[in-house]
Amino acid sequence: MTVKRQAPQTLEDQLRPIVLANSPIDEADLRDNTSLLDIIDSLGVAEIFLFVEEHLGRELREDEMNRETFDTIASIAGLIRMETID
Repeated sequence: MTVKRQAPQTLEDQLRPIVLANSPIDEADLRDNTSLLDIIDSLGVAEIFLFVEEHLGRELREDEMNRETFDTIASIAGLIRMETID
């Protein structure tokens, strides 16, 4: 019997359901570079903060909680990658 292994989900793939559950955007319209600033609700922002803190293993610093960092799925994933690669 062969067990088919799924490719690990990217950070972007893990973030997408959080955004979709907390915004009116359709899945077909959501790209990694879609601006989230005006479409995601406050609960979604809190969930994303928790997701990021969980992946970083620490609380977010005040200087990280800004519009640039949380503008897109790509920028959020970039923060996590930058921190975990160092």
